Amino acid sequence: MLHVIKRSCVLNNVQSAIAKMAKRLAVFDFDHTIVDDNTDIVARRLLKNEQIPDSTKILYRSSGWTVYMQEIFKLLHKFGIPQTSVKHAIQQIPAVSSIPKLIKTMDSCKLSTINLCKGMIMEDFVKQQAESGVVYNQIVYAGDGKNDFCPILRLSENDLACVREGYPCVDLVRQASSGNSKEKVRANVCVWKNGDDILQRIE
Repeated sequence: MLHVIKRSCVLNNVQSAIAKMAKRLAVFDFDHTIVDDNTDIVARRLLKNEQIPDSTKILYRSSGWTVYMQEIFKLLHKFGIPQTSVKHAIQQIPAVSSIPKLIKTMDSCKLSTINLCKGMIMEDFVKQQAESGVVYNQIVYAGDGKNDFCPILRLSENDLACVREGYPCVDLVRQASSGNSKEKVRANVCVWKNGDDILQRIE
């Protein structure tokens, strides 16, 4: 009887370990990856060009995108454009083809925080999960922009970097993979046009 109990405990431990190892973390950018537009630009389009002063227009180059968009939202408020109109405009943005199906198929975690490095956010999340006993045997990162290149550089040989065709990140990844860059992409690369391309790669 004692032998049966010990064997059961061992099996439970093995099954628990396998369950921990069999997890996959999916990390998605939002603009031009989940939705097929830039949500900030959509909000900005609610303003007429003449409603945006030159002092605001130059902020993008001098102070960065976040400061620029803060001023844009102040202008939206100044000209009486309600939050509901901004929300409605963003809700009308179509999803990238097949991405909703992809997200429903995968266990996903979307990470996005203003003014923080996406790569650091991802690494911190993985570390916190590991300390809680959740270990991922693969990370799938999907993105399109220059700021998605940092987390991709942090992926391992077992991970999958999914970069959208026709957007800046794919050029950076191709340059790094060609050996003509000091950066090195270790992860497997999937160049995608819609969610089905990613889904076929991970199935």
